[in-house]
Amino acid sequence: MLFLENVDLVVHDHIQAVILGGGTAGLRAGAELSGNGLPSLILSKGPPCRGIVGMNALLEEADDTRELFLGDTLQAAAGIGVKNLAEKMVDNSKAELAYMEQLGLEFLHDEHYRPRRTSGNSAHRTVYTTDRTGEEIIEALGGAYTGQGGYMVRNRQAVSIIATDGIVSGVLAVDPGTAQFHLYPCSAVIVATGGLGNLYTHSTNNSSLSGDGLMLALDTGAKLRDMEFVQFEPFALMLSGSDSFFSLSFLLEDKPQIYCEQGKAVFADGEVETLTKAQISLKLYQRIAELRHAGKPGRLFFDCTHIPTKRLQLHGKLIELCGSFGLSLDRDPLPFTPAQHYLLGGIAVNERYETAVPGLFAAGEAAGGTHGADRLAGNSALDTLVSGKLAAASLIRYLQGGNASAPCEEALNRSVDVARDTVDDLMQTAGKYSSLSYRQDLLQLQQLMWDYAGIVRCNDSLASARKGIEILKALKNDSSQDAPAAVSSGSNAQNALGLALAWSNRLTVAEMIVESAMMREESRGVHYRSDYPYIDPSLGKSILVRREKGSGGYRFGWS
Repeated sequence: MLFLENVDLVVHDHIQAVILGGGTAGLRAGAELSGNGLPSLILSKGPPCRGIVGMNALLEEADDTRELFLGDTLQAAAGIGVKNLAEKMVDNSKAELAYMEQLGLEFLHDEHYRPRRTSGNSAHRTVYTTDRTGEEIIEALGGAYTGQGGYMVRNRQAVSIIATDGIVSGVLAVDPGTAQFHLYPCSAVIVATGGLGNLYTHSTNNSSLSGDGLMLALDTGAKLRDMEFVQFEPFALMLSGSDSFFSLSFLLEDKPQIYCEQGKAVFADGEVETLTKAQISLKLYQRIAELRHAGKPGRLFFDCTHIPTKRLQLHGKLIELCGSFGLSLDRDPLPFTPAQHYLLGGIAVNERYETAVPGLFAAGEAAGGTHGADRLAGNSALDTLVSGKLAAASLIRYLQGGNASAPCEEALNRSVDVARDTVDDLMQTAGKYSSLSYRQDLLQLQQLMWDYAGIVRCNDSLASARKGIEILKALKNDSSQDAPAAVSSGSNAQNALGLALAWSNRLTVAEMIVESAMMREESRGVHYRSDYPYIDPSLGKSILVRREKGSGGYRFGWS
């Protein structure tokens, strides 16, 4: 470990692999690496997402087949998904289920899996433990990773992936609480930082996410794809005074009553089971719009009061959450709203989860291509596990191909120079940013995205979103004039640096969603344009985003 003079930068010893993100995909990748005896380090910015309630798996007892499972996945992808990635996800589902059982998760109920049929699936293939499946997965994978020698550093926000001669050579990160920078020289990196975070007014995402991994990969030379495809969770519990939007979709098989404030059912009997999340969200959006046009508040309710109490006991986490707000599942209809849920696009990878940059891999929600234009319920958990494992396996092969050695002194010095320049740039541009101004600006951005680039879009609304983002970007630039004093101010370092970095990433990701949505003049999957309400067969391809060398801008184009 080396401390550099005049710059608050700590240079750590070389390690073969660094994983960005301590959630399901990152931990699964780490467990695969440590299980194969490969030293690795996970850098975690904030708490992992624990919202998984079930995962899809190919089960004979459910009369499911590979052809049916893959067919459902590709049908939802609507011509945009990468078939090879979908095949790998389906073909590895049994192995990942067995692996999680080996780690101690109990998916069997009375000696049977009893899978549920969830949105978009034509078969019962979503298995679960309780409604705390996500928490159990994180705990099990974390134990597997650290128990085999893996190491995690928390409160580390990656700010740059260092590439020497176009090849990954390190990660520059910062401790947001102290503004101390850390350089981790390494031979390969897996980006597993999740998706968008709470970019919309209503969101099921962890608030600590801000699209960091997407921007890091893009700035290193990777491409992004399909950024216009943002999936919304139709049934997100909406509790007054809470930032939590808990997904209620897992209760659909219990046949809740779903109605608006007038008591009128939103769906015909059996209809909701036949629709995808995108179709459900669109219908709910239209019902809310109708109610508000008639002068009503547009409230929606998810009523479980008629469901047997024994059945409801499966949902202990939800019962506990509702109880803290004075609600009871067997007594009170639950207010809900559609909410931003999952980024279907992300970092462009091939079937080995490799990006365009040698030594850079991506997994989980950060990696685009598996789901295409829409995603089956239950496939997100499966994809994070499979992609984490296979990205790690590809990384191992990459290192075995002669890329595992520590850098020579000259190469290390060049990495340090790049890191030092990056630190200087950050200190010049981070801005004097307070947590109050961040919250205010974020609320504006969330409202812009919700109103103009959400479930329903059109050219005029997207133009309004673009204009609003440009205004917020101008305000950000105006706030950065006396940045050095702000960044070096000790106790204010987190406000000056960490918040500004997150804000910059959020603005750029929002801009990419809007620009991609404007280019796609059709409706496909979760992307619905009211001015182009039908699929255009000529647009069954992806929109790619590249960093323009020299200009600092981004270029959008069709694949």
